[in-house]
Amino acid sequence: MAYVRKIVRKTGTVFRLEVDIIDKGSGERVRKSMIWEPTEDLPAKQLMKEAQCQADLFEEEVRRGLLDGGISANNFNITFYEYSLLWLEKIERECSLVHYTRSKQIVEELKGFIGGYKLRELTPLIIQRFYDSLDERKRRVVQYKPRQEFRKKLADKDFDYRKLRYEYNIQSFTLSKALKCENVSKKWADRLCSVTKIPFDELFETLEKEMPYAYETIQHYKKTVRTILAMAKKNRLVEDNYASAEYIDFPKRPKRNVKTMNDEEIKIFIDGLLNYKNIKIKTALMVFILTGFRRGEVAGLEWKYIDFDRNKIQIQNTIVQITGVGCIEKGPKTEESARSITVSPSLMAQLREYQEWQEEDQKSKGKQFMPTDKVFTGEFGKNIHPSVLDKWLNIFLVDCGLSHFSLHSLRHTNIAVQLAAGIPLVTVSARAGHSKPSTTSDIYAYVLKSSDAQAVQVIDTLMSGGTDKPLDNSVSEYKKAKEEMKRLGFTSYEEYMDYLEFVRIKSKQVEKTLNVGQV
Repeated sequence: MAYVRKIVRKTGTVFRLEVDIIDKGSGERVRKSMIWEPTEDLPAKQLMKEAQCQADLFEEEVRRGLLDGGISANNFNITFYEYSLLWLEKIERECSLVHYTRSKQIVEELKGFIGGYKLRELTPLIIQRFYDSLDERKRRVVQYKPRQEFRKKLADKDFDYRKLRYEYNIQSFTLSKALKCENVSKKWADRLCSVTKIPFDELFETLEKEMPYAYETIQHYKKTVRTILAMAKKNRLVEDNYASAEYIDFPKRPKRNVKTMNDEEIKIFIDGLLNYKNIKIKTALMVFILTGFRRGEVAGLEWKYIDFDRNKIQIQNTIVQITGVGCIEKGPKTEESARSITVSPSLMAQLREYQEWQEEDQKSKGKQFMPTDKVFTGEFGKNIHPSVLDKWLNIFLVDCGLSHFSLHSLRHTNIAVQLAAGIPLVTVSARAGHSKPSTTSDIYAYVLKSSDAQAVQVIDTLMSGGTDKPLDNSVSEYKKAKEEMKRLGFTSYEEYMDYLEFVRIKSKQVEKTLNVGQV
Protein backbone atom coordinates (compact mmCIF):
# COMPACT_ATOMS: atom_id res chain seq x y z
CA MET A 1 0.00 0.00 0.00
CA ALA A 2 1.17 3.55 -0.73
CA TYR A 3 1.44 6.24 1.94
CA VAL A 4 1.89 10.00 1.60
CA ARG A 5 3.60 12.24 4.15
CA LYS A 6 3.79 16.01 3.78
CA ILE A 7 7.13 17.68 4.60
CA VAL A 8 7.47 21.44 4.89
CA ARG A 9 10.94 22.81 4.14
CA LYS A 10 12.39 26.27 3.89
CA THR A 11 12.59 25.86 0.13
CA GLY A 12 8.99 24.67 -0.12
CA THR A 13 6.66 21.75 0.48
CA VAL A 14 7.59 18.22 -0.65
CA PHE A 15 5.98 14.83 -0.12
CA ARG A 16 7.51 11.57 1.01
CA LEU A 17 5.93 8.63 -0.82
CA GLU A 18 6.26 5.22 0.82
CA VAL A 19 5.27 1.77 -0.39
CA ASP A 20 5.03 -1.28 1.84
CA ILE A 21 4.42 -4.58 0.01
CA ILE A 22 5.25 -8.28 0.17
CA ASP A 23 7.78 -9.50 -2.40
CA LYS A 24 6.20 -12.73 -3.69
CA GLY A 25 9.58 -13.92 -4.88
CA SER A 26 11.26 -13.91 -1.46
CA GLY A 27 8.18 -13.68 0.77
CA GLU A 28 9.74 -10.75 2.60
CA ARG A 29 8.15 -7.39 3.36
CA VAL A 30 9.74 -4.63 1.29
CA ARG A 31 9.54 -0.90 1.96
CA LYS A 32 10.54 1.66 -0.66
CA SER A 33 10.32 5.44 -0.53
CA MET A 34 10.95 8.51 -2.65
CA ILE A 35 10.61 12.30 -2.40
CA TRP A 36 8.13 13.97 -4.74
CA GLU A 37 8.46 17.71 -5.28
CA PRO A 38 5.50 19.54 -6.90
CA THR A 39 6.40 21.48 -10.04
CA GLU A 40 3.51 23.98 -9.80
CA ASP A 41 1.48 25.81 -7.14
CA LEU A 42 -1.85 24.09 -6.39
CA PRO A 43 -4.51 24.48 -3.69
CA ALA A 44 -3.80 22.33 -0.61
CA LYS A 45 -6.62 19.87 -1.30
CA GLN A 46 -5.66 19.43 -4.96
CA LEU A 47 -1.99 19.14 -4.01
CA MET A 48 -2.70 16.21 -1.68
CA LYS A 49 -4.77 14.55 -4.38
CA GLU A 50 -1.90 14.87 -6.87
CA ALA A 51 0.55 13.52 -4.28
CA GLN A 52 -1.66 10.45 -3.79
CA CYS A 53 -1.73 9.88 -7.57
CA GLN A 54 2.06 10.02 -7.64
CA ALA A 55 2.16 7.55 -4.74
CA ASP A 56 -0.10 5.14 -6.61
CA LEU A 57 2.17 5.36 -9.68
CA PHE A 58 5.19 4.77 -7.46
CA GLU A 59 3.56 1.68 -5.95
CA GLU A 60 2.87 0.31 -9.43
CA GLU A 61 6.51 0.80 -10.44
CA VAL A 62 7.71 -0.86 -7.23
CA ARG A 63 5.52 -3.89 -7.91
CA ARG A 64 6.78 -4.06 -11.50
CA GLY A 65 10.35 -3.97 -10.31
CA LEU A 66 9.81 -6.70 -7.73
CA LEU A 67 7.39 -8.97 -9.54
CA ASP A 68 8.29 -8.60 -13.24
CA GLY A 69 12.08 -8.73 -13.06
CA GLY A 70 12.67 -5.00 -13.51
CA ILE A 71 16.08 -3.48 -12.69
CA SER A 72 14.97 -1.96 -9.41
CA ALA A 73 12.07 -0.01 -7.98
CA ASN A 74 14.61 2.67 -7.09
CA ASN A 75 14.77 3.45 -10.80
CA PHE A 76 11.28 4.95 -10.81
CA ASN A 77 12.83 8.41 -11.19
CA ILE A 78 15.83 7.38 -13.26
CA THR A 79 16.69 9.82 -16.05
CA PHE A 80 17.44 8.91 -19.64
CA TYR A 81 21.11 9.75 -19.15
CA GLU A 82 21.43 7.70 -15.94
CA TYR A 83 19.83 4.72 -17.63
CA SER A 84 21.98 5.16 -20.75
CA LEU A 85 25.06 4.67 -18.55
CA LEU A 86 23.64 1.29 -17.46
CA TRP A 87 23.07 0.49 -21.14
CA LEU A 88 26.69 1.46 -21.89
CA GLU A 89 27.94 -1.05 -19.30
CA LYS A 90 26.09 -3.77 -21.22
CA ILE A 91 27.55 -2.57 -24.54
CA GLU A 92 31.07 -2.59 -23.06
CA ARG A 93 30.63 -6.20 -21.91
CA GLU A 94 29.01 -7.59 -25.04
CA CYS A 95 30.13 -5.52 -28.03
CA SER A 96 33.33 -4.44 -29.74
CA LEU A 97 35.51 -1.58 -28.53
CA VAL A 98 34.65 0.35 -31.72
CA HIS A 99 30.91 0.13 -31.01
CA TYR A 100 31.36 0.98 -27.33
CA THR A 101 33.57 4.01 -28.02
CA ARG A 102 31.15 5.42 -30.59
CA SER A 103 28.15 4.75 -28.31
CA LYS A 104 29.84 6.44 -25.36
CA GLN A 105 30.46 9.58 -27.41
CA ILE A 106 26.83 9.65 -28.59
CA VAL A 107 25.44 9.15 -25.08
CA GLU A 108 27.43 12.13 -23.82
CA GLU A 109 26.03 14.27 -26.62
CA LEU A 110 22.47 13.05 -26.00
CA LYS A 111 22.84 14.20 -22.41
CA GLY A 112 22.50 17.82 -23.52
CA PHE A 113 19.22 17.17 -25.36
CA ILE A 114 17.10 14.57 -23.58
CA GLY A 115 19.43 13.32 -20.85
CA GLY A 116 17.59 15.14 -18.05
CA TYR A 117 14.16 13.66 -18.83
CA LYS A 118 13.00 10.81 -16.61
CA LEU A 119 12.36 7.71 -18.66
CA ARG A 120 8.69 7.74 -17.72
CA GLU A 121 8.40 11.37 -18.90
CA LEU A 122 9.50 10.69 -22.47
CA THR A 123 6.72 10.83 -25.05
CA PRO A 124 6.60 10.42 -28.86
CA LEU A 125 6.24 14.21 -29.17
CA ILE A 126 9.43 14.88 -27.16
CA ILE A 127 11.41 12.34 -29.15
CA GLN A 128 10.02 13.50 -32.51
CA ARG A 129 11.00 17.09 -31.74
CA PHE A 130 14.48 15.93 -30.78
CA TYR A 131 14.83 13.89 -33.98
CA ASP A 132 13.65 16.84 -36.07
CA SER A 133 16.29 19.05 -34.44
CA LEU A 134 18.93 16.42 -35.28
CA ASP A 135 17.88 16.47 -38.93
CA GLU A 136 18.33 20.25 -38.99
CA ARG A 137 21.72 20.31 -37.22
CA LYS A 138 24.65 21.88 -39.02
CA ARG A 139 28.36 21.52 -38.48
CA ARG A 140 30.90 24.26 -38.84
CA VAL A 141 33.50 23.46 -41.48
CA VAL A 142 36.75 25.39 -41.88
CA GLN A 143 38.49 25.07 -45.24
CA TYR A 144 41.90 26.31 -46.35
CA LYS A 145 42.09 27.24 -50.00
CA PRO A 146 45.24 28.37 -51.87
CA ARG A 147 44.95 31.91 -53.19
CA GLN A 148 44.93 32.66 -56.92
CA GLU A 149 48.51 33.94 -56.68
CA PHE A 150 49.66 30.77 -54.85
CA ARG A 151 51.84 29.48 -57.69
CA LYS A 152 53.36 32.93 -58.35
CA LYS A 153 54.21 33.46 -54.65
CA LEU A 154 56.09 30.16 -54.62
CA ALA A 155 57.87 30.95 -57.89
CA ASP A 156 58.98 34.34 -56.53
CA LYS A 157 60.74 32.50 -53.70
CA ASP A 158 62.29 30.02 -56.19
CA PHE A 159 60.04 27.09 -55.20
CA ASP A 160 58.57 24.74 -57.79
CA TYR A 161 56.90 21.33 -57.62
CA ARG A 162 60.10 19.30 -58.02
CA LYS A 163 62.01 21.25 -55.37
CA LEU A 164 59.21 21.04 -52.80
CA ARG A 165 58.54 17.38 -53.56
CA TYR A 166 62.08 15.99 -53.56
CA GLU A 167 64.18 18.44 -51.55
CA TYR A 168 61.68 19.25 -48.81
CA ASN A 169 59.59 16.04 -48.98
CA ILE A 170 56.27 17.89 -49.29
CA GLN A 171 53.43 15.41 -49.89
CA SER A 172 53.04 15.25 -53.68
CA PHE A 173 49.33 14.55 -53.94
CA THR A 174 48.30 17.49 -51.76
CA LEU A 175 50.86 19.71 -53.48
CA SER A 176 49.25 18.92 -56.84
CA LYS A 177 45.85 19.84 -55.38
CA ALA A 178 47.19 23.11 -53.99
CA LEU A 179 48.70 24.09 -57.35
CA LYS A 180 45.19 23.65 -58.80
CA CYS A 181 43.80 25.88 -55.99
CA GLU A 182 41.94 22.99 -54.32
CA ASN A 183 41.38 22.84 -50.55
CA VAL A 184 44.13 21.42 -48.31
CA SER A 185 44.44 20.58 -44.60
CA LYS A 186 45.64 23.12 -42.03
CA LYS A 187 48.49 20.83 -41.00
CA TRP A 188 49.79 20.54 -44.58
CA ALA A 189 49.42 24.30 -45.17
CA ASP A 190 51.35 25.11 -41.97
CA ARG A 191 54.20 22.83 -42.99
CA LEU A 192 54.44 24.39 -46.45
CA CYS A 193 54.56 27.89 -44.93
CA SER A 194 57.23 26.71 -42.48
CA VAL A 195 59.38 25.38 -45.35
CA THR A 196 58.94 28.37 -47.66
CA LYS A 197 58.97 31.07 -44.93
CA ILE A 198 55.95 32.65 -46.63
CA PRO A 199 53.21 33.99 -44.27
CA PHE A 200 50.11 31.79 -44.13
CA ASP A 201 47.70 34.55 -45.20
CA GLU A 202 49.72 35.25 -48.34
CA LEU A 203 49.35 31.68 -49.58
CA PHE A 204 45.96 30.61 -48.20
CA GLU A 205 42.54 32.02 -47.42
CA THR A 206 40.41 30.60 -44.59
CA LEU A 207 36.79 29.81 -45.48
CA GLU A 208 34.08 28.94 -42.96
CA LYS A 209 30.69 27.48 -43.76
CA GLU A 210 27.94 25.38 -42.24
CA MET A 211 27.15 21.94 -43.64
CA PRO A 212 24.53 19.33 -42.68
CA TYR A 213 25.65 16.20 -40.91
CA ALA A 214 25.80 13.01 -42.95
CA TYR A 215 22.59 10.95 -42.95
CA GLU A 216 24.43 7.96 -41.44
CA THR A 217 25.78 10.09 -38.57
CA ILE A 218 22.28 11.26 -37.59
CA GLN A 219 21.01 7.68 -37.86
CA HIS A 220 23.61 6.57 -35.29
CA TYR A 221 22.08 9.00 -32.77
CA LYS A 222 18.53 7.86 -33.48
CA LYS A 223 19.43 4.20 -33.36
CA THR A 224 21.16 4.69 -30.00
CA VAL A 225 18.04 6.30 -28.47
CA ARG A 226 15.86 3.54 -29.92
CA THR A 227 18.14 0.80 -28.56
CA ILE A 228 18.31 2.33 -25.06
CA LEU A 229 14.52 2.62 -24.83
CA ALA A 230 14.13 -0.94 -26.14
CA MET A 231 16.12 -2.16 -23.13
CA ALA A 232 14.11 0.11 -20.82
CA LYS A 233 10.91 -1.45 -22.17
CA LYS A 234 12.24 -4.95 -21.42
CA ASN A 235 12.97 -3.79 -17.87
CA ARG A 236 9.39 -2.42 -17.59
CA LEU A 237 10.63 1.11 -16.99
CA VAL A 238 8.67 2.50 -19.93
CA GLU A 239 5.35 1.36 -21.36
CA ASP A 240 6.59 1.28 -24.93
CA ASN A 241 9.53 2.24 -27.12
CA TYR A 242 8.44 5.67 -28.28
CA ALA A 243 11.56 6.01 -30.46
CA SER A 244 10.43 3.25 -32.83
CA ALA A 245 8.96 3.75 -36.30
CA GLU A 246 5.52 2.96 -34.87
CA TYR A 247 5.52 6.40 -33.23
CA ILE A 248 8.19 8.41 -35.05
CA ASP A 249 8.49 9.72 -38.63
CA PHE A 250 11.89 9.15 -40.23
CA PRO A 251 13.12 11.00 -43.33
CA LYS A 252 13.95 8.91 -46.39
CA ARG A 253 17.57 8.01 -46.95
CA PRO A 254 19.03 10.38 -49.56
CA LYS A 255 20.36 8.90 -52.77
CA ARG A 256 23.95 7.76 -52.33
CA ASN A 257 26.59 9.16 -54.64
CA VAL A 258 28.96 6.30 -55.33
CA LYS A 259 32.16 7.36 -57.08
CA THR A 260 33.64 4.75 -59.41
CA MET A 261 36.14 4.78 -62.23
CA ASN A 262 34.97 4.77 -65.83
CA ASP A 263 36.35 2.31 -68.40
CA GLU A 264 39.16 4.63 -69.49
CA GLU A 265 40.23 5.39 -65.92
CA ILE A 266 40.24 1.68 -65.05
CA LYS A 267 42.49 0.99 -68.05
CA ILE A 268 44.93 3.77 -67.04
CA PHE A 269 44.89 2.53 -63.44
CA ILE A 270 45.59 -1.12 -64.35
CA ASP A 271 48.24 -0.24 -66.95
CA GLY A 272 49.94 2.02 -64.42
CA LEU A 273 49.93 -0.73 -61.80
CA LEU A 274 51.41 -3.36 -64.09
CA ASN A 275 54.44 -1.13 -64.79
CA TYR A 276 54.78 0.40 -61.31
CA LYS A 277 58.21 0.03 -59.69
CA ASN A 278 57.26 0.23 -55.98
CA ILE A 279 56.26 -3.38 -55.37
CA LYS A 280 54.59 -2.71 -52.00
CA ILE A 281 52.27 -0.01 -53.40
CA LYS A 282 51.70 -2.04 -56.57
CA THR A 283 50.66 -5.16 -54.66
CA ALA A 284 48.44 -3.35 -52.16
CA LEU A 285 46.50 -1.50 -54.86
CA MET A 286 46.13 -4.67 -56.91
CA VAL A 287 44.52 -6.29 -53.86
CA PHE A 288 42.09 -3.36 -53.56
CA ILE A 289 41.02 -3.16 -57.20
CA LEU A 290 40.83 -6.94 -57.79
CA THR A 291 39.08 -7.95 -54.53
CA GLY A 292 37.02 -4.95 -53.38
CA PHE A 293 38.30 -5.36 -49.81
CA ARG A 294 37.82 -2.57 -47.27
CA ARG A 295 40.79 -0.51 -46.10
CA GLY A 296 40.94 -2.07 -42.62
CA GLU A 297 40.67 -5.57 -44.11
CA VAL A 298 43.74 -5.03 -46.29
CA ALA A 299 45.66 -3.52 -43.35
CA GLY A 300 44.87 -6.63 -41.27
CA LEU A 301 45.50 -9.19 -44.03
CA GLU A 302 47.81 -12.08 -43.02
CA TRP A 303 49.76 -14.57 -45.11
CA LYS A 304 48.19 -17.56 -43.35
CA TYR A 305 44.83 -16.55 -44.81
CA ILE A 306 46.13 -16.61 -48.41
CA ASP A 307 45.75 -20.02 -50.08
CA PHE A 308 48.05 -20.01 -53.12
CA ASP A 309 47.02 -23.55 -54.14
CA ARG A 310 43.29 -22.76 -54.35
CA ASN A 311 43.57 -19.05 -55.32
CA LYS A 312 41.58 -17.98 -52.24
CA ILE A 313 41.92 -15.19 -49.67
CA GLN A 314 40.16 -15.16 -46.30
CA ILE A 315 39.18 -12.08 -44.32
CA GLN A 316 39.36 -12.89 -40.61
CA ASN A 317 40.47 -9.62 -38.98
CA THR A 318 40.66 -5.91 -39.60
CA ILE A 319 42.60 -2.90 -38.27
CA VAL A 320 40.58 0.21 -37.41
CA GLN A 321 41.31 3.65 -35.99
CA ILE A 322 39.33 4.65 -32.86
CA THR A 323 39.32 8.27 -31.74
CA GLY A 324 41.04 8.61 -28.38
CA VAL A 325 42.26 5.01 -28.45
CA GLY A 326 44.37 4.56 -31.58
CA CYS A 327 44.59 1.61 -33.96
CA ILE A 328 43.25 -1.73 -32.79
CA GLU A 329 42.95 -5.12 -34.43
CA LYS A 330 39.55 -6.76 -34.25
CA GLY A 331 37.22 -9.13 -36.04
CA PRO A 332 35.53 -8.18 -39.31
CA LYS A 333 32.83 -5.48 -39.48
CA THR A 334 29.93 -7.98 -39.52
CA GLU A 335 29.51 -11.75 -39.49
CA GLU A 336 29.18 -11.67 -43.27
CA SER A 337 32.43 -9.69 -43.54
CA ALA A 338 34.35 -12.79 -42.38
CA ARG A 339 34.53 -14.44 -45.76
CA SER A 340 36.66 -16.34 -48.24
CA ILE A 341 36.73 -15.34 -51.90
CA THR A 342 38.38 -16.73 -55.02
CA VAL A 343 40.79 -14.30 -56.70
CA SER A 344 42.48 -14.11 -60.10
CA PRO A 345 45.71 -16.01 -60.80
CA SER A 346 47.36 -12.71 -61.77
CA LEU A 347 46.80 -11.33 -58.25
CA MET A 348 48.13 -14.52 -56.65
CA ALA A 349 51.23 -14.33 -58.86
CA GLN A 350 51.79 -10.74 -57.74
CA LEU A 351 51.33 -11.70 -54.07
CA ARG A 352 53.85 -14.55 -54.49
CA GLU A 353 56.39 -12.17 -56.02
CA TYR A 354 55.77 -9.62 -53.25
CA GLN A 355 56.13 -12.31 -50.55
CA GLU A 356 59.57 -13.20 -51.88
CA TRP A 357 60.54 -9.51 -51.91
CA GLN A 358 59.24 -9.06 -48.36
CA GLU A 359 61.29 -12.02 -47.09
CA GLU A 360 64.47 -10.55 -48.60
CA ASP A 361 63.62 -7.12 -47.17
CA GLN A 362 63.15 -8.61 -43.69
CA LYS A 363 66.50 -10.40 -43.89
CA SER A 364 68.26 -7.16 -44.83
CA LYS A 365 66.86 -5.43 -41.73
CA GLY A 366 67.92 -8.25 -39.41
CA LYS A 367 66.81 -8.04 -35.78
CA GLN A 368 65.34 -4.57 -36.33
CA PHE A 369 62.39 -6.17 -38.12
CA MET A 370 59.65 -7.44 -35.79
CA PRO A 371 58.44 -10.96 -36.71
CA THR A 372 54.94 -10.75 -38.18
CA ASP A 373 52.57 -12.58 -40.48
CA LYS A 374 51.00 -9.38 -41.81
CA VAL A 375 51.07 -8.94 -45.59
CA PHE A 376 51.54 -5.16 -45.39
CA THR A 377 53.54 -3.65 -42.55
CA GLY A 378 55.46 -0.60 -41.49
CA GLU A 379 59.16 -0.33 -42.30
CA PHE A 380 60.20 -2.59 -39.41
CA GLY A 381 57.23 -4.93 -39.16
CA LYS A 382 54.73 -3.00 -37.05
CA ASN A 383 51.04 -3.04 -37.96
CA ILE A 384 50.34 -0.55 -40.69
CA HIS A 385 48.03 2.39 -39.96
CA PRO A 386 45.08 2.20 -42.41
CA SER A 387 45.67 5.82 -43.47
CA VAL A 388 49.09 4.81 -44.86
CA LEU A 389 47.23 2.89 -47.56
CA ASP A 390 45.49 6.14 -48.53
CA LYS A 391 48.90 7.81 -48.90
CA TRP A 392 50.12 5.01 -51.15
CA LEU A 393 47.08 5.45 -53.38
CA ASN A 394 47.60 9.22 -53.56
CA ILE A 395 51.24 8.77 -54.56
CA PHE A 396 50.24 6.33 -57.30
CA LEU A 397 47.44 8.56 -58.64
CA VAL A 398 49.83 11.51 -59.01
CA ASP A 399 52.41 9.34 -60.75
CA CYS A 400 49.76 8.06 -63.19
CA GLY A 401 48.13 11.43 -63.75
CA LEU A 402 44.70 10.31 -62.52
CA SER A 403 42.21 12.47 -60.64
CA HIS A 404 41.47 11.82 -56.98
CA PHE A 405 39.90 8.51 -55.99
CA SER A 406 39.61 7.08 -52.48
CA LEU A 407 40.35 3.49 -51.54
CA HIS A 408 36.61 3.01 -51.10
CA SER A 409 36.19 4.16 -54.72
CA LEU A 410 38.31 1.16 -55.74
CA ARG A 411 35.94 -1.06 -53.74
CA HIS A 412 32.94 0.57 -55.43
CA THR A 413 34.58 0.11 -58.83
CA ASN A 414 35.23 -3.58 -58.20
CA ILE A 415 31.63 -4.23 -57.16
CA ALA A 416 30.16 -2.14 -59.98
CA VAL A 417 32.24 -3.98 -62.60
CA GLN A 418 30.99 -7.34 -61.30
CA LEU A 419 27.35 -6.24 -61.45
CA ALA A 420 27.77 -4.72 -64.91
CA ALA A 421 29.28 -8.02 -66.08
CA GLY A 422 26.12 -9.85 -65.01
CA ILE A 423 27.50 -11.60 -61.91
CA PRO A 424 24.50 -12.58 -59.69
CA LEU A 425 23.67 -10.03 -56.99
CA VAL A 426 23.88 -12.64 -54.21
CA THR A 427 27.40 -13.60 -55.29
CA VAL A 428 28.59 -10.00 -55.50
CA SER A 429 27.08 -9.21 -52.09
CA ALA A 430 28.81 -12.20 -50.48
CA ARG A 431 32.19 -11.29 -52.01
CA ALA A 432 31.79 -7.69 -50.81
CA GLY A 433 30.97 -8.82 -47.26
CA HIS A 434 27.64 -6.98 -47.16
CA SER A 435 25.23 -8.09 -44.44
CA LYS A 436 22.48 -8.72 -47.01
CA PRO A 437 22.01 -8.47 -50.79
CA SER A 438 19.62 -5.53 -50.38
CA THR A 439 22.57 -3.46 -49.10
CA THR A 440 24.35 -4.08 -52.40
CA SER A 441 21.28 -3.37 -54.50
CA ASP A 442 20.55 -0.12 -52.60
CA ILE A 443 24.07 1.26 -53.07
CA TYR A 444 24.59 0.11 -56.66
CA ALA A 445 21.07 0.58 -57.99
CA TYR A 446 22.39 2.67 -60.92
CA VAL A 447 24.51 -0.28 -62.13
CA LEU A 448 21.55 -2.64 -61.90
CA LYS A 449 19.46 -0.18 -63.92
CA SER A 450 22.06 -0.12 -66.70
CA SER A 451 22.18 -3.94 -66.65
CA ASP A 452 18.39 -3.94 -66.89
CA ALA A 453 18.62 -1.81 -70.05
CA GLN A 454 21.15 -4.25 -71.54
CA ALA A 455 18.83 -7.15 -70.72
CA VAL A 456 16.03 -5.45 -72.67
CA GLN A 457 18.31 -5.15 -75.73
CA VAL A 458 19.22 -8.85 -75.58
CA ILE A 459 15.56 -9.89 -75.25
CA ASP A 460 14.59 -7.56 -78.09
CA THR A 461 17.24 -9.15 -80.33
CA LEU A 462 15.95 -12.65 -79.57
CA MET A 463 12.30 -11.73 -80.11
CA SER A 464 13.02 -9.95 -83.40
CA GLY A 465 14.31 -13.19 -84.87
CA GLY A 466 17.81 -11.85 -85.40
CA THR A 467 20.44 -14.18 -86.80
CA ASP A 468 23.12 -13.36 -84.23
CA LYS A 469 21.54 -15.00 -81.16
CA PRO A 470 24.63 -14.56 -78.96
CA LEU A 471 22.89 -16.03 -75.94
CA ASP A 472 22.11 -19.36 -77.64
CA ASN A 473 25.70 -19.71 -78.85
CA SER A 474 27.08 -18.89 -75.40
CA VAL A 475 24.86 -21.47 -73.69
CA SER A 476 25.78 -24.12 -76.24
CA GLU A 477 29.50 -23.42 -75.90
CA TYR A 478 29.24 -23.49 -72.11
CA LYS A 479 27.46 -26.87 -72.13
CA LYS A 480 30.16 -28.32 -74.38
CA ALA A 481 32.86 -26.95 -72.10
CA LYS A 482 31.17 -28.51 -69.04
CA GLU A 483 30.98 -31.91 -70.79
CA GLU A 484 34.66 -31.70 -71.78
CA MET A 485 35.61 -30.68 -68.23
CA LYS A 486 33.76 -33.70 -66.82
CA ARG A 487 35.40 -36.03 -69.38
CA LEU A 488 38.89 -34.83 -68.37
CA GLY A 489 38.12 -35.27 -64.66
CA PHE A 490 38.21 -31.64 -63.49
CA THR A 491 36.07 -30.85 -60.43
CA SER A 492 35.70 -27.11 -61.04
CA TYR A 493 35.36 -24.83 -64.04
CA GLU A 494 38.30 -22.74 -62.79
CA GLU A 495 40.64 -25.77 -62.91
CA TYR A 496 39.47 -26.51 -66.45
CA MET A 497 40.15 -22.91 -67.56
CA ASP A 498 43.65 -23.09 -66.03
CA TYR A 499 44.23 -26.31 -67.97
CA LEU A 500 43.19 -24.65 -71.25
CA GLU A 501 45.58 -21.77 -70.57
CA PHE A 502 48.38 -24.30 -69.92
CA VAL A 503 47.61 -26.10 -73.20
CA ARG A 504 47.61 -22.79 -75.09
CA ILE A 505 51.04 -21.85 -73.73
CA LYS A 506 52.51 -25.29 -74.46
CA SER A 507 51.14 -25.15 -78.01
CA LYS A 508 52.81 -21.81 -78.60
CA GLN A 509 56.12 -23.18 -77.28
CA VAL A 510 55.90 -26.23 -79.60
CA GLU A 511 54.95 -24.00 -82.56
CA LYS A 512 57.90 -21.74 -81.83
CA THR A 513 60.27 -24.73 -81.67
CA LEU A 514 59.00 -26.07 -84.99
CA ASN A 515 59.40 -22.69 -86.66
CA VAL A 516 62.99 -22.44 -85.42
CA GLY A 517 63.70 -25.98 -86.72
CA GLN A 518 62.33 -25.12 -90.15
CA VAL A 519 64.59 -22.07 -90.36
